[in-house]
Amino acid sequence: AYRKEEGGIYSWMNNSVGPRFAFIGTFMWFSSYIIWMVSTSAKVWVPFSTFLYGSDMTQHWRIAGLEPTQVVGLLAVAWM
Repeated sequence: AYRKEEGGIYSWMNNSVGPRFAFIGTFMWFSSYIIWMVSTSAKVWVPFSTFLYGSDMTQHWRIAGLEPTQVVGLLAVAWM
């Protein structure tokens, strides 16, 4: 459709609905992607623990005096 255009969702929406809604749509898409990444990176550790130990051991993970929930949070940040 836009063979000579470069870019992604913003340029497509800019040509379709204008710059204001293109910015809003692109911002909402990017924000939802960040929220999805945080959610997914925190949820990957329970299946990983089950794969390694045969059961969910994430509630027993303690590193450097941190609570298990904090350890999973740090692992999620490292995953991203």
